[in-house]
Amino acid sequence: MTTPFWNVHGPPAGLVVTAPSVPLFPGSRVPLQIQGIGAEALHLDLIGPGRLEGMTYIAPYAINTPTRATILAATRDGAGSKELRLVPWPAQQNVFAVACYDDGVALHRASDGALLGVLALDGGTGDVAQVGDHLVAPSVTAPVLWEIVRSTGAYRAIDDVPTGNEVSGFRGAAYVTNRDIAGDGAFTRVRFTPAGQTVDRVRTGITAEGLAIDARGGVAYVSNVNDASVAVVDLAAMRVTRRFEAPERAFGIAYDAALNRVDVVANIPRTPVRPGGFVASIDVSSGRTVARSKRFVFPLGVALDPVSRRAFVSDEATGTVAVLDTRTLRSVHRPLNACQVAWRPAIDLVRRRLYVPCARANAVAAFDLRTLARVPGSPFRTAGYPLGIATLGAIEGRVALKRLSRRAPSP
Repeated sequence: MTTPFWNVHGPPAGLVVTAPSVPLFPGSRVPLQIQGIGAEALHLDLIGPGRLEGMTYIAPYAINTPTRATILAATRDGAGSKELRLVPWPAQQNVFAVACYDDGVALHRASDGALLGVLALDGGTGDVAQVGDHLVAPSVTAPVLWEIVRSTGAYRAIDDVPTGNEVSGFRGAAYVTNRDIAGDGAFTRVRFTPAGQTVDRVRTGITAEGLAIDARGGVAYVSNVNDASVAVVDLAAMRVTRRFEAPERAFGIAYDAALNRVDVVANIPRTPVRPGGFVASIDVSSGRTVARSKRFVFPLGVALDPVSRRAFVSDEATGTVAVLDTRTLRSVHRPLNACQVAWRPAIDLVRRRLYVPCARANAVAAFDLRTLARVPGSPFRTAGYPLGIATLGAIEGRVALKRLSRRAPSP
């Protein structure tokens, strides 16, 4: 037996191997970070399944039972290790997906919020949505859109989808807002065909961020943070047909089909010289603001529950969610306590839940939409820096909405 080279000159100093401490799904691609003394002459080894490609660990593409792999890092001056947990892709489909900026796409069991695992994708994702039997998630480290088969976890990268912020699925295509393309913002469509996919794009304004789709009208509303505008995009033609004025730092946006309005969040922080942001409700026919909320500390995202006629507005500074009447934007309930840095809220029509990813807490808060009480066990632990949530089952959601709307109060 030979002596490891890092022990020749005495006890090693510690190296820290940084990788996700969450269960990893098959095919995960995990960038490794090594911190410590003498790391410039680094040697990596792997014990267990998978392989190393430079500073990236790649999990096996088939995992039948939970297992573990260990990354060993060493120099002549130090050593360290990191154990990774590997789990099979879940057979059950009763899940919701979370886009995590640090790690990739996490799947949670919908019944109790338990974290099932994370598909690490060479770094993180900015948002996630369902398109047919696939998930789509824009990368935050490369100009690609990840397409993931929902039933198996197999995935591929679709090129030419740069700096994706938010993503939605509509009529078999994925639509992504692009924060920056040559100093401007844009809106990208990816259509999937048996022969492959096509990518189309249209400029919308400066720093495209928020996205809301009017399914009946076949249009998208894109909020542009740095020119205080909302662009109206014909989805069939991929053409901007109108543009109207929005609040400063127009960030989160939601379409209200019952009122034919868009609710737009002014993502303005409260400071000694500024009163903080608010939500404006804009009539899309006229482009006029018809209602406005009170000021918040640092509002960010908005989601609408068409059944209860409530708007939910997350505040990243306070970690709370305001509950507003969709018609007046006045508060109708005390703020809901979520967790640190509340990001884009999401509505689950099937299970009647509100989900709120909390970026700094690495957690997802969940509330019962009927009672506004916390779901037992919430907030649920998730992967690093969650930003967006896909409540899976779009068809089931539309059926549930029709059923529940028959019992909803009239506006």
